[in-house]
Amino acid sequence: MDELGEMIERFGAVTNEVIANGRGRVIKTVGDEVLFVTEHPADAAAIALGLRDRVRTEPSLPLLRIGLAHGMVLARYGDVYGEVVNVAARLTSEARPDTVLVDKEMYDALRDDPRFDLRRIATLHTRGYSHLRAWALRGARER
Repeated sequence: MDELGEMIERFGAVTNEVIANGRGRVIKTVGDEVLFVTEHPADAAAIALGLRDRVRTEPSLPLLRIGLAHGMVLARYGDVYGEVVNVAARLTSEARPDTVLVDKEMYDALRDDPRFDLRRIATLHTRGYSHLRAWALRGARER
């Protein structure tokens, strides 16, 4: 239990640091999941890649599965709601370890940004979204 507690503490510290430094805002952390928002899609993409890369250097933490979606959310009482939150959750659950998946709207916002490489993956069939289009996000230097 001590080891698990330390891992959760380390996860929280790492994710909070990377998200805050990337101009993001943590909405909530539940166990080994963190929900964050940004004003700009490129900031979210940079944070996601930064989280993935940082966790790679942390031997006590498992590789991350990250899903990003772009769109409007309803903010209430410190939480966010809306379809974009559900899409991000589905992408996260479908992502392989050490992978960042993004939705069509995020793809549209990032596709011309030279810092990012986006590769189309097979259409996902997940709860509530039988034809979810997704792209794997990598940094441009990872090509």
